[in-house]
Amino acid sequence: MKKMPFSDTRMFIISGSSGVGKSSVVKGLLARMSYLELSVSCTTRPPRPDDKAGKIYQFMSKDEFQTRVQKGDFLEWAFVHGKHYYGTLKSEIEHISASGKMPLLEIEVQGAQILSAQFPNVVTIFIKPESLEELVSRIRRRGTMNEDELKKRMHSIQMETTESEKYEYSVINREGELEKTVNEVAHIIQKYRDNQGIAG
Repeated sequence: MKKMPFSDTRMFIISGSSGVGKSSVVKGLLARMSYLELSVSCTTRPPRPDDKAGKIYQFMSKDEFQTRVQKGDFLEWAFVHGKHYYGTLKSEIEHISASGKMPLLEIEVQGAQILSAQFPNVVTIFIKPESLEELVSRIRRRGTMNEDELKKRMHSIQMETTESEKYEYSVINREGELEKTVNEVAHIIQKYRDNQGIAG
């Protein structure tokens, strides 16, 4: 297999079930750790009202996504919750690596497994809720799913929770304690940064 130009790059993966607050954790990390850069993921899901194209997601049609899969443009990709495609472009990680920063990826468990198997310098961190009941409550408060959709999502959440046991780190994001969660994840990341002999 041809060695990719970023194969030795330290990458940090943040995963977690829908509604657990992983995006808020990522925003907190980026605000305080200037050496991290968020890898913009591609998705076929429609944009939400608070989505800004090119900030967290690059939105594309299903046909465009599948074409780029066939061209080998993706480092990892997955069909998530039986609805939409998500993936990380090789060019995105190449760009971040070339800039001298460390890529921070907010991706699904399938993608995390693919990257962990391919690259030795991937650090996986799973964000968990305090309880399944609390997570369901958070999702209901969002008001973005009906009960049938919620039942299907719960099946995915149970699978993700099982797969989280394969992650190197698990951090609980308790309701109202986001800052504490960000601190804990930042400590994990900084440990790897320090081991490289570079000040934060």
